[in-house]
Amino acid sequence: MPSRDDIKVQVIARIASVVHCPANQIAETNYLWQDLGMGPTVRQAMGMPYTKISQSYKGGLVVSMSDAGKCNTVKDSIDLVTQRANGRNP
Repeated sequence: MPSRDDIKVQVIARIASVVHCPANQIAETNYLWQDLGMGPTVRQAMGMPYTKISQSYKGGLVVSMSDAGKCNTVKDSIDLVTQRANGRNP
């Protein structure tokens, strides 16, 4: 089972590539919309990269666009992908 720290690095790297910001400038407390400029459509589209992270682990589940779109903070995204990577639905 992947640890939250394993997932955190990967999720922040994916977010950084989308918002064109260095990963070391992104914190768990950042809001995806207000701080990083990720609108609703972009947040939903993160379902695909989040799923790639999740499914790279045995038993990892799909992260739906709907669930990805509900994330408001970087922490929310990390927690969601960690749950799915460990085979858990909310």
